[in-house]
Amino acid sequence: MPNGRAILMNCLSSRSGGAVSYLRHVLEPLSAALAAQGIRLIPLIRHQQAAYLPTSCLTDAVRVPDDRVAGLRRAAWELWNLQRTVRENGCELVFTPYQMATLLPAAINVVMLRNMEPFFSRNYPYSPGSRLRNAVLRIQTSRTLRRAEATIAVSDFAGSYAMTGIGVDAARVTRIYHGRDASFSPAPGSDDDQHLRRLGIVKPYVFTCGSLLPYRRAEDVLRAFETFSQSVGDDARLVIAGSGSDPRYGRLLAAAISASKKQHLIRNLGQVDNAVMKVLYRQSRLFVTATEVEACPNIAIEALSSGCAILAAGSPALKELLGEGAVYFGPRDHAQLGSQMLGLWRDPPGRDRLAAAALRRCADFSWAHCGVQTAALLAGLLPR
Repeated sequence: MPNGRAILMNCLSSRSGGAVSYLRHVLEPLSAALAAQGIRLIPLIRHQQAAYLPTSCLTDAVRVPDDRVAGLRRAAWELWNLQRTVRENGCELVFTPYQMATLLPAAINVVMLRNMEPFFSRNYPYSPGSRLRNAVLRIQTSRTLRRAEATIAVSDFAGSYAMTGIGVDAARVTRIYHGRDASFSPAPGSDDDQHLRRLGIVKPYVFTCGSLLPYRRAEDVLRAFETFSQSVGDDARLVIAGSGSDPRYGRLLAAAISASKKQHLIRNLGQVDNAVMKVLYRQSRLFVTATEVEACPNIAIEALSSGCAILAAGSPALKELLGEGAVYFGPRDHAQLGSQMLGLWRDPPGRDRLAAAALRRCADFSWAHCGVQTAALLAGLLPR
């Protein structure tokens, strides 16, 4: 058995955009903070994950061929191999940055509550397949969180729900915010206009983005834009970026865009890469998000970092994350949102003040701080 204390970080489930971003940014500061306390961090990764993780953190990594942990095979692989991997590497604790995990009786288990969708999906028009998937996630997440020795909640909203909605012991819940990617900034790039022309985008525009799922309520932004554009005419565009996994909602949204009298002003881009997203944020005149259920939304932190003039639904997680860096509207209140869009559209000083408030707020999110806080929690759980 290797000498010294060690922690296994099980990254096999980290495949979504938010999960990948978390690994890419937190692994280095987390590893460094643990090393300062004489603790090795051993990432358990798929081969393909090595392409975007810091090379300095891969020396001790345990790599698993991608085809062995694809889909449901991951659960089977963990069932047969995780305990052996922990034993061979002398690990006393397993940290899984996800809310479902293979919990080991011979180790300390730490998980992360980062997705609130399963707990609220019954309130939205999901397709049958998505509804079933969320039901399974809801049951399995609740089971995992109640059994784990510790849970990292990525917001106070998520932490409160873990305690009151799932029944997790408050002493086992720690809130640790995600950090911000400093490459999202208001500073224009020399090729910004070229990117916009290639995408067929004409400024000025309103921007909204994120996974196109029922709880994100992109249709609210559409309806408010129709009201707003009655006053400004064809001088404003609406740009939508993102894709979704729910086919029913995808059809509903596509039909809403097709039926809109302002269809010619709406540009639905689908999924775009990070470089384009940065341009879309910083070149927008307004950023709008109507999402109602979030844990720690990446889009909120990205919009703050980009110095956007933000209009956001007054949902708990958005108000917690955005703070004074946004103007809020009542969820599903299309008339109020349309009115606020019009007011800010015609108020350059107001937009400047809001952008400045967004940049002040984004300074509160740091991957370095996230890594240090996470290390403190994990190290504190290890036996002395």
